[in-house]
Amino acid sequence: MTIRLAEDFRALFYAPFYAMLALRFDADGGVNIALVDSANPGDGVASRLDDRVHITRGGSMRVIKARDENVASSLVCFGEVVGARPLLPGRPRRPQRREFPTF
Repeated sequence: MTIRLAEDFRALFYAPFYAMLALRFDADGGVNIALVDSANPGDGVASRLDDRVHITRGGSMRVIKARDENVASSLVCFGEVVGARPLLPGRPRRPQRREFPTF
């Protein structure tokens, strides 16, 4: 399965994505991610709406702007991946192992 991902611009905070692609972690999960460059920042939204890509990275402001321009816009935000506490839907979290002090 190949997923076309629009990249609006390059930035240091996307480094984990570049590392994942360079190390082929996407293939380890049974997925191939094809990174598609945008001609200009913000073109990822147009690429998504035209079905040239499956997904695009970007902030919630792009979705708000798209909805402002077209109330029927199909764009949605589904996760935060570059924040202090990233959230990305997917595999359930592993239960955290609790360490208890010994006396």
